[in-house]
Amino acid sequence: MTTRIALAGDWHATTWWARDCVNSLPDDVKLLIHLGDFGLMGPTRADYITAVNECAASRDLDVWVIPGNHEDYDWLEQRPVDDDGVAQIAERVFVLPRGYRFVIERVVFCAVGGAVSIDQGQRTMGTTWWPQEEITEAEVMEVSSGGHADVLLTHDAPINADPPSMPHADLTQFAGVAVADKAYLHHRRVQDICDALTPRRLLHGHFHSRYTRPITSTGPGGDPYECVVDGLACDRLAGNLVLTTIDGGAETIEEFEVIHDH
Repeated sequence: MTTRIALAGDWHATTWWARDCVNSLPDDVKLLIHLGDFGLMGPTRADYITAVNECAASRDLDVWVIPGNHEDYDWLEQRPVDDDGVAQIAERVFVLPRGYRFVIERVVFCAVGGAVSIDQGQRTMGTTWWPQEEITEAEVMEVSSGGHADVLLTHDAPINADPPSMPHADLTQFAGVAVADKAYLHHRRVQDICDALTPRRLLHGHFHSRYTRPITSTGPGGDPYECVVDGLACDRLAGNLVLTTIDGGAETIEEFEVIHDH
């Protein structure tokens, strides 16, 4: 059996873009997994969730959200969750906890949200940024204990991918030494999870850039492994949405162009 799902990068609560993404999808796609900075924050949050939910319901698909760094974690932590830690925030919209695992057509996925807001110096803690955005060392150990996954879905990138971003010196000048160091430490934590799970593919958002880059690293037994890393672009940019075809225990990535109806 063949299953197709959609994967999307940052939407930042851009309602018209979210609608266009969902409405552009082929009819056989019944699941869209969002890789973070969905936009669960601010005064427009409720209207935005309602709009995405109504659009998803009209297409008979579910939206699974992996939280990024621009989400209200205080609000998220107050949502009721099921036995697996999943929060249903609307009829067709669900938020996944860090380390959530699921299987589609024999392919094992693991979802790990979180990243550092490099502009936190211009934000207000508890209002426009939240410390819970960061993956902790304890969470690295907990997620890593689950063992191998075929596909790792994250918001931040592993450091070995060398994603398009500010060089450390520029980031330090922009955000300060403390924040820059936190951001790079967070990349290393994602890399530690990747090295523990040894996935063949990793997809992430956060950097607002579409790229594909194979990396080689070292797994738990000291053996090298290869992983193809895909970064997705953000709202309003080409490369924000891809389709994944899963068949026979393997997955393939297909570029997808969002159709605008306005």
